[in-house]
Amino acid sequence: MLFSNRNLSHSSFEAPLKRDTDSKLNLQQLESRVDKLELIAEALWLILKRETNIQESDLIELIAEIDLKDGKFDGKKAKATAIRCSKCDRINSKRHTKCLYCGELFLIEPFE
Repeated sequence: MLFSNRNLSHSSFEAPLKRDTDSKLNLQQLESRVDKLELIAEALWLILKRETNIQESDLIELIAEIDLKDGKFDGKKAKATAIRCSKCDRINSKRHTKCLYCGELFLIEPFE
């Protein structure tokens, strides 16, 4: 198939270029947020360490315990997909704030 200059209009290249620019901007924003969270986490750890008897080995043990909750030591926190109701013991979707079966309100975990 032959292409002419009119087949290669400027507008046919705009969408991919915009997506590429948006992706780079999103990546930069995410990297900036991760850097900031890293600073905050380290500052909080130093405060905790200074104000308590908690040692670095305690922190490392807890990190490993949280990491292994899903059975894999992979440096990632397992993503909960379901909630077990404490009142009726039935499984509910994580997106619900109360049990679909008995109406019990769920306590939302702060890091979920």
